[in-house]
Amino acid sequence: MRKIILLTAACFGVLASYAQGLHETDEKLDKQVLALNLDGPAMATVEMQKELLLDQRQAEQVARMNQTRYAQLQQAELTFAKDPIQRAKLMRSINLENDKALKQVLTQQQLHQFLELEGRQNVSYVSENDK
Repeated sequence: MRKIILLTAACFGVLASYAQGLHETDEKLDKQVLALNLDGPAMATVEMQKELLLDQRQAEQVARMNQTRYAQLQQAELTFAKDPIQRAKLMRSINLENDKALKQVLTQQQLHQFLELEGRQNVSYVSENDK
């Protein structure tokens, strides 16, 4: 009985060690981005261009949108630094407006991919409703 328990514990240890090495990463993209000296909007644009396979026209429009969005987000952080609820509402509003603008630039598939990148993959449409 002790041998079985000892063998089971050893198997779990080996399995746990092996599982630590298994993970999907964007290491190639991360290394490319870290090799460049980019600020927030430029980094977002590079990531979107690589992940969403944007054409030249889309990339230019997305770059302008990212510049505007990041400037608005920074202003919101400064304006409502002591009021996290108002800051969150304004940031959500800024992101919603950006999503609406992106809807005009990206294809439906690219928009869905963008929402996945942003961690909002369960959003099926862009709406102002909170419900």
